Amino acid sequence: MLNANLKNLVSMSRNETIDFEKQEENILLKIPKLQKFVFSSVLLLLLSSVSPVVSALDSKTNAEIRISEFQLLTFCNKMNLTVENLHDDASKINLTVESIQAAVESRLRSARLYTSRDTITDAYLYVSINVVGNSFNIELSFEKIVEDKFSQIQQFATTWSRGFTGRGGASFILSSLSKLMDIFLVEYLTVNEEYCN
Repeated sequence: MLNANLKNLVSMSRNETIDFEKQEENILLKIPKLQKFVFSSVLLLLLSSVSPVVSALDSKTNAEIRISEFQLLTFCNKMNLTVENLHDDASKINLTVESIQAAVESRLRSARLYTSRDTITDAYLYVSINVVGNSFNIELSFEKIVEDKFSQIQQFATTWSRGFTGRGGASFILSSLSKLMDIFLVEYLTVNEEYCN
């Protein structure tokens, strides 16, 4: 369209009888159409270049979902609990294996995920708390049986783990452990939601 207008201007300039005001009005009337065309073209170009990015984001989300399923999917089967023995400094702040066991076990029972140690399961929650002076480190790990597809060997492996380091007494340590349990239960129940109903 613009080329046609330019050709008209060139041919008119040869005839030396150009009505510039009329030509200016015609061009100005055609500019909104040209703007719409350019805008549509640019928009189409942008959308076509964004499409691969959106696809990459979708696939990343799918990858994250698959990783979460690998880490935590157990079809909502019950799990055991193992609490590691404590360092001597833990007794100085009145932190005991029994208090840790009770805190975690009660959370698992309320989510209907706990079974006694006498029952053999394919998964367990492992709690390790190290205390030195008034400093501590908590490690909460989910362990489940995984299979090596090449050798077909099945073995327990840590598939999910979170930790926390801080300073404080027994009540603060148990409170920090409770926060880690919140994170674990939310992630675990999200992955196993359809099987836990």
